[in-house]
Amino acid sequence: MRKTVFLKSCVLERKTCLRQPSVKLEGLATAMETARTVKDVSPREFVKAYAAHLKRSGKMELPHWTDIVKTATFKELAPYDPDWYYTRAASMARKIYLRQGIGVGGFRKIYGGSKRNGSRPPHFCKSSGSIARHILQQLQKMNIVDIDPKGGRRITSSGQRDLDQVALIRESGPDKSIIMSTMHPTTVNQNTVERVKVANSSIGFR
Repeated sequence: MRKTVFLKSCVLERKTCLRQPSVKLEGLATAMETARTVKDVSPREFVKAYAAHLKRSGKMELPHWTDIVKTATFKELAPYDPDWYYTRAASMARKIYLRQGIGVGGFRKIYGGSKRNGSRPPHFCKSSGSIARHILQQLQKMNIVDIDPKGGRRITSSGQRDLDQVALIRESGPDKSIIMSTMHPTTVNQNTVERVKVANSSIGFR
């Protein structure tokens, strides 16, 4: 009787051990949970972080009229923020990432607003098309976006990787040890480690 009970307990323990996930699978699941994209980050926080990244990179050339130009005809003054050009570029790159095929006409509607007509009712007015076109040309020169054969612009592979790296760092916080500690060393190869290090250095975290 005791021998039968002992054999049954051994069988149950073996089944339990087989059902438990291995350490590699647990580490892989943790690494997959850590991976973030632009869709997983708050739009406000991402645009702020990516605008700072564009400004820090120095690859985007600011036009001489950024401090005097209005963003639309219904605006009364130029933007108060001196870095509004980087913010608009980051917002446009994010919108192209989420929705392929947006062109100048689409961005004029997106950034449009209500125009005050005095005593008459207000009406919708489109934003500036030259600013949107200039930013798209700058993003295309940086190989973040490219011309879509179907019309508008589409995100490139390098641009998607760049935006995802900013989203990953923004979601994980300024401490890059948070990213590395959640990844299991047996499941994350050297390329993943190098990509995380490059992402941290590109954002400015030491």
